[in-house]
Amino acid sequence: MKKISFFIIMFLLAAVSVHAQTAGKKISLKDFIKKPTLDEFNDLVTDKDRENEQPVPGGQIVIRIPTDPKSLNPITDNGQQSRMVNSFLFDSLITRDPETLEWLPWIAKRWETRDRIILKDGSAIEGTIISRTDKILKIVKNKGTVVLCKHDIKYQNDNDGKVIVNDNTVFKGNIKDIGYTVEISPCETDNAESIPITNIADRQDNPDKKSILKNSVYYFLIRKGVKWHDGKELTVEDIKFSLDLIRNKYVDAAPLRNYYNDIENLEIINDQTVKFTYAKSYFLSLNFCGGLTILPKHIYTPEKFQGDDEAFGNFFNSHWANRHPVGNGGYRFLKWDKGKEIVIEKVKDYWAQKCGFAYLPKGKPYLDKIIWTVINNKTAALKELQNGKIDADFDIEPDIWFAGQTNTAQFKAKFARAHITVPMYTYIGWNMDTPFFKDKLVRQAMTHLIPLDKIAREIHRGLVTRVTGPFYINGPIYDHNIEPYEYSLKKAKRLLRKAGWLDHDGDGIIDKNGQPFEFEYLIHNARDYHQKIADIVKESIEKAGIKMLIRKIDWTIFGETVADRKFDAVRFAWGSSIDSDPFQIWHSSQIKNRGSNYVGFRNERADEILEEGRETFDQLKRWSLYRELHHILHEEQPYTFMFCFQSLFFYNKKFRNVKLYSTGSGYNISEWYIYKSKEE
Repeated sequence: MKKISFFIIMFLLAAVSVHAQTAGKKISLKDFIKKPTLDEFNDLVTDKDRENEQPVPGGQIVIRIPTDPKSLNPITDNGQQSRMVNSFLFDSLITRDPETLEWLPWIAKRWETRDRIILKDGSAIEGTIISRTDKILKIVKNKGTVVLCKHDIKYQNDNDGKVIVNDNTVFKGNIKDIGYTVEISPCETDNAESIPITNIADRQDNPDKKSILKNSVYYFLIRKGVKWHDGKELTVEDIKFSLDLIRNKYVDAAPLRNYYNDIENLEIINDQTVKFTYAKSYFLSLNFCGGLTILPKHIYTPEKFQGDDEAFGNFFNSHWANRHPVGNGGYRFLKWDKGKEIVIEKVKDYWAQKCGFAYLPKGKPYLDKIIWTVINNKTAALKELQNGKIDADFDIEPDIWFAGQTNTAQFKAKFARAHITVPMYTYIGWNMDTPFFKDKLVRQAMTHLIPLDKIAREIHRGLVTRVTGPFYINGPIYDHNIEPYEYSLKKAKRLLRKAGWLDHDGDGIIDKNGQPFEFEYLIHNARDYHQKIADIVKESIEKAGIKMLIRKIDWTIFGETVADRKFDAVRFAWGSSIDSDPFQIWHSSQIKNRGSNYVGFRNERADEILEEGRETFDQLKRWSLYRELHHILHEEQPYTFMFCFQSLFFYNKKFRNVKLYSTGSGYNISEWYIYKSKEE
């Protein structure tokens, strides 16, 4: 009873906190996005230059990365290096403006979103729900909200709501200007059918809810002329194949799969139209069905496996395209010399440049080649930057940032020193299925034993901010009222004693049920400071009579080791977004089958929040739910939440049109070009 009361109180506090922050004004995610300043960190660029920006195509950029990716398969490898490369090779149905978060047509020419109602006789009605009372629901059948590009419109009349697009399709409804796009949704005057609430089926998994599924059906009209880099045309079969891949349990894609499990069906309507139908409402459904990574079916020949999912999954997981991807984006893959470099080149006949997108400037992407050079040693990387062998390094550690040679007038004259806070956080994860970290009192004690202020000061040189939970510190969910655990050996020892860990045999190591408290702390070799942090943690923890063994392994197998949950404790990091879905990391269903709940966190109320949050479209309600989750995680301490970072970049000032975004990786190389003076 005491525990239930605590969480009810925390929920109320979270809800009050969200509403207090937003009282008196209507807010959106745009309020939490920092608008980027063009070439903000390049003092060679004047305001006049910014006004007269004329990108010039050509040239190349060489970027340092500390390690190779595990693979270049965008389905099975979600690692930082793999994502970075694949973002240039693969396009999706829709794309997103990083400054406004507006969804924009891309491979899909337009899309339509519908609601869905399941009746007691098992039949379904699609359309747009206009209104609902306790007794009646009104729906405009077989008509949804259409989103299309303004530049595709050849006639528009806002008075009667009529829109004719360049393929002569006619739409009529309420017209809403979004930015580069317009939404056309059903009107109140449309003929709406009245459905008695008593005719609507109960949800089997929750009898208190009805089967009224908001934003659960998506139709995408696919463009003709979208080409794979081997010259074949992209088809609707490729889209269905890609979803089937993700949903194949034998494909090594468990972290990605959880976002697609609730798609009931993907139907090919005709050779240009696909229909996604969700079994549940999901507030990020458009993000994931529209953002689906599409792979070319023809290079995998799944028909040869005659429906044997296991055989095909094993074949796919080790396919040659994992090392030589065939994409459809603005760059094509050229080569990957492991341990040396990855090279991609601009597609000269890029399909997107023929579509007249108002949001795709002529010549973009501008650079002819992007080269990633593998240099693990940060000092060697700095030397290569200074001698012109590399142009940019997006993996700068604090000691290099503050080093004398990177703060000279000569260095600053040539290189921009850029920084931005992006949605990510670091943590130490405690494997709750080990005998050491089952008890939350022990996990709380471990957090009390980590000298985070010392680590922030000595290792990160003050370029971090301490966090208490998994949400973006500058976003709408993070609860700044939560007090972090203080560094206290006294409190830690008291909690450990309460949990039954005492030095029963007098050997200096605490024990319980005859087992000494001796565990492994897992780190990787990609960054030097992980060892330094581990040394500080070890020194502090051992003051409490705990023996910690540092296990350092190669980055290429680190992710696999963590996914297989072969660790006691691990120092790792998560990237997120301003309004993310934390289901993948915290729901108990994500523990097995190499899911991302690496530490084995199980909490009934957290599962309820994560499930409800996915189906909650009201932002304030969803944010309140996730704030309650923030409180639960703070109490349970499955992670010792550490820091959000200032991402630090060095790049040559010859590159212009550089914007740093508070979303995603923080930068977009496809926007960059090499400045040439008029004399050149």
